[in-house]
Amino acid sequence: MKLLHFSFFFLFSVAVQAQSNANLNYGTSIAFDEVDIEFVDVLEDSRCPKNVNCVQAGRAVVLVNVYANGKFLEERKLEFHPSGFTNESLNTIFNAEGSRITGLNLMPYPVALSKTPKEAYFLELAIDY
Repeated sequence: MKLLHFSFFFLFSVAVQAQSNANLNYGTSIAFDEVDIEFVDVLEDSRCPKNVNCVQAGRAVVLVNVYANGKFLEERKLEFHPSGFTNESLNTIFNAEGSRITGLNLMPYPVALSKTPKEAYFLELAIDY
């Protein structure tokens, strides 16, 4: 009987996390509950363009501002590599009370012989709640 009681408790005590993705355009902000994320600037985009052989892969660095309940919390720099690898702890924009917002990618990816206007950039975000 004790085993049955334990199993029943275990089945109903597991927390379910939901995840969704969102895009955040350059110069705009997006709200999640009481948290607002603002895409402020692209500080660097030295990622090796498509169809080009580069000695160094490069990286992209963006700046976002985080607001909670309308008040400025902090400025965060996110770093993206062409390999698609992101350091989740460094690219976590907000993490509190079971909610986490993480920067996944910066798009569009550079193309050889063309400069991407800042207004064309957007961040891909993962929202766990």
